[in-house]
Amino acid sequence: MEQHDQVSQTDAGHGHGHTEKESARERPRLRTISNHSVDPVVASRVPTPSAAISTGQPLPIEPYRKELVEAIAEHGLLVIVGETGSGKTTQIPQYILGHDPNARIVVTQPRRIAAISNAKRVAEEMGERNLGNRVGYAIRFEAVVSPTTQLRYVTDGVLLRELVDDGALSAYDVVVVDEAHERTVGTDILLGLLKQCKRTRPDLKLLIMSATLDVEKFSDFFYGCPIFQIPGRPYPVEIMYARNMRLAALQSSFVDRAVDTVLHIHRHERPGDILVFLTGSQEIERAVTATEKLDAKLDYRGDVAHYHSKDPDGRRVVGMSVFGLYASLETGQQREIFEPARPGYRKVVFATNIAQTSITIPGIVFVVDCGFVKQKLYDPVTHMDALVVTPISQAAATQRAGRAGRTEPGKAYRLYSHEAFSDLPPNTEPEIQRSALLDTVLALKAMNVHNVQNFDFVDAPNPDLLRLSVESVWVELRGKGAADSKRQAQVYELRRQFFDRTGDHLALYNVYSAWRDHDYSRSWCRENMLHHRALEQAQKIKRQLESILDKWSVPDTSARDPTTSRIDPVPILRALCTAYYPNLAKKQVGRPVFYQYAVHHGKRADSDALMSLAIHPTSALAAAVEKDDPRVGEIEWVFYHDIMYTTRANMRFVSRIWRWEWVEPYVPRLDRAMAAAAAPEGTEDGDERVEKAATRSENPPPSASSSGADDAQKAKREAAIAAARERALKRRRVG
Repeated sequence: MEQHDQVSQTDAGHGHGHTEKESARERPRLRTISNHSVDPVVASRVPTPSAAISTGQPLPIEPYRKELVEAIAEHGLLVIVGETGSGKTTQIPQYILGHDPNARIVVTQPRRIAAISNAKRVAEEMGERNLGNRVGYAIRFEAVVSPTTQLRYVTDGVLLRELVDDGALSAYDVVVVDEAHERTVGTDILLGLLKQCKRTRPDLKLLIMSATLDVEKFSDFFYGCPIFQIPGRPYPVEIMYARNMRLAALQSSFVDRAVDTVLHIHRHERPGDILVFLTGSQEIERAVTATEKLDAKLDYRGDVAHYHSKDPDGRRVVGMSVFGLYASLETGQQREIFEPARPGYRKVVFATNIAQTSITIPGIVFVVDCGFVKQKLYDPVTHMDALVVTPISQAAATQRAGRAGRTEPGKAYRLYSHEAFSDLPPNTEPEIQRSALLDTVLALKAMNVHNVQNFDFVDAPNPDLLRLSVESVWVELRGKGAADSKRQAQVYELRRQFFDRTGDHLALYNVYSAWRDHDYSRSWCRENMLHHRALEQAQKIKRQLESILDKWSVPDTSARDPTTSRIDPVPILRALCTAYYPNLAKKQVGRPVFYQYAVHHGKRADSDALMSLAIHPTSALAAAVEKDDPRVGEIEWVFYHDIMYTTRANMRFVSRIWRWEWVEPYVPRLDRAMAAAAAPEGTEDGDERVEKAATRSENPPPSASSSGADDAQKAKREAAIAAARERALKRRRVG
């Protein structure tokens, strides 16, 4: 194997262009609460049972307990920075409870798996037999809490919903925003709302915790509040770089190279578990399968260096246990990852960036970093969201390497060169500056933020995109109810038995109906290669939506034909079009590809500027479009959920539009959105300007205008749209 040979030569000094060591010395404090100096290696030898991780070694945070408690007691606002694995997430809430046994604490996490695992860990350390007593957690659709719960680990979304009901957060004395460095949209909105909350609740303690040193921004946002820095890991990590490997060349082969590197480590390195960072569940499952196949072919007696010889701790390598880790993995499978490997076996975990900061896997000695992450990005020119595999930042690479060196000296294999690392951006761009803002605007409106464009963001999103999003969600409500723009649907592999000629949305309904008809059976899901947890989530969403409709006294109607008992797809698809109208695509003549309507609008159909969109291979319509399936009939228009870029732009979760009349009423809204983005800044402030423009567009004044005047207005509108595109392209070139 080419990459395996290359990495093998590394130990001889030939395979890598550069190696470096990240020392264990304490980094300079930014602004410290105290000026004490403690050697983290010496401090880590102090026995502290409550802070001991699974290896029995105390956490780096423990020597700073007294200073932390004093700082939290003294300051109502505090930024705490400490590398992932330092113990801040699990220990600081316990320190607070030790100082004030009556404190009511909530700790936010960007991911549900982190909220659950941290709550379980802390409950065990506090001697709680069951979750939900003093320690509990709350995630969407699931809350393990009671009236006696003092410490809650929750997702960002849960606390955001609590803020809607109680803007003062009167149920808590201390709010801890953990993993703030990830800068998710939810975290950024939460920080802005907590800043408002702090004005009305000066007694509320607010702690912002980050795993990166770039925390000055958080301090500045919260009025220059102090920063407390916890020293990093106690052991050094050696960084290995691949020679002459640029990221552009690596992107098409990083899965295979990662597998080869794992085999090299397994054969030649000392005992110790391996953590491999990949971009998504498909890549992870592929890597797990490939690694298990290669492991089955290994001659351990002849190929594995530590099969016969033991390391200084008496450990050997006699086998390998391979796991995948990603957000949608079943809870039972996740649990195995945190258990120690069998004696003599090396644990290998292929993970997304969920393992970068949110959770700590014990026993990791080696890290393999592919250099990429899958992110949702918004294209202001095409107005499309897309899941894109993109290079990580230098800060993210440092975090990944830092997963080694927790319990003993570690080593990080970067599959790219040192030059490629130098070309990476210093920090990850905040999600709010690179994603669509429709959901953000809706969430802020639901929280009674009347002027979204003047909301106090940590980093303000693009003002043109924000205006466009405000315009896109402005609708006239007729009676009670609102268009729900959240479209959560997960499918891993649809069987032909669930095929629906309308597309994926009703195919997903067929899956759900079949699951219901089989008594919500988990074994039925396994037999049909369906994700049981995703279906359970769909069931909970269904109940939640039913509850909302009952609350608003919306009449119960059915899409089922009373004469045939069959589902009529038309009302369902028309309702979906209400939310999906920005994501319309028209099929190109004579080709199995589409173009997005918002891009096409105002252009010739043969324009070279149109982007070709394919239907994702997993879609129920994919084969029909490719082969002109007569059961489906001719497809001209579709709507889709989002775009995923691989070797082409693929539409995911696609359904056909039977009649253009379904979406024709929403076309003016697309024009208004583009016009809002094109309008010069400073003409009017806030959402009021957008709403006025929308009202004028919906209700034009009567006039005796001629066709010439209509043409002039159309030309003006198209010029405004062209100007918006030009500004977006200019921003791209400058960036």
